[in-house]
Amino acid sequence: MHLEGQVAIITGGAKGIGKAISEALLKEKVKVYIFDVDEVEMERVQERFNKEFGEGSTVCLKCDVTSQADFENAVNEVFKKQNRLDILCNNAGIPPTSCKVKKLIDTNLTSVIRGTLLALKYMDINNGGNGGNIIQMGSMSGLSYHPFHCEYTATKHGIIGFTKGFAKEASKRGVRMNVMCPSCVDTDLLKAVTDKDPVMKQAVDAMGVQTVDIVSKGFMQLLHDEEKVGEVMRITVQNGIDFHTFPEEPIPV
Repeated sequence: MHLEGQVAIITGGAKGIGKAISEALLKEKVKVYIFDVDEVEMERVQERFNKEFGEGSTVCLKCDVTSQADFENAVNEVFKKQNRLDILCNNAGIPPTSCKVKKLIDTNLTSVIRGTLLALKYMDINNGGNGGNIIQMGSMSGLSYHPFHCEYTATKHGIIGFTKGFAKEASKRGVRMNVMCPSCVDTDLLKAVTDKDPVMKQAVDAMGVQTVDIVSKGFMQLLHDEEKVGEVMRITVQNGIDFHTFPEEPIPV
């Protein structure tokens, strides 16, 4: 897939996985819009990327993805300036220890659904769009379960269910939807959990921690493979990048 000249939105893109994905896209000459709430980090990353990849290559917009108005206005601004939207990565997320359940679900799951539906308005080939790619940031927590941080796990299961269920409908509109499920990644989010939870730290130490670079590599692989629709990419220390298969048949409709 030829990416040069395309326009991407990365939510939660000012640091961690989102920042690494943004950098990978910039290397392929994609125009990158970063949505985040951390203004300090956004200023830093925009200055660095524009210096490295050219002035205006990266634009950071303050956007609270839990707000319908915020998210909609930010996406509208991107389209107004670029007249196209090709790539959305719903990456924004928060750790289970940092907030109440409602905010956790709003940030980690509802915003993914919200962002997908907003992007589809502009990508839809039946509505004058050029098609595109939507890649959700799930987690290996969405493919398993354990007796702690169940609310967080539920949001990641929800992302997978939504993506797999909606992928065929999106493909009719020229949009490929897929989801990535990395295991433990060296980010501030992981540290926020392990610093406060010794049980989680023990589990993380046993699984091993991988870098954001391997996740961005998986993202680009998924973006370039035009055969992937509704797929669940796993990224683990033990097995690297592979895909999860679901043997059960979908519910008849």
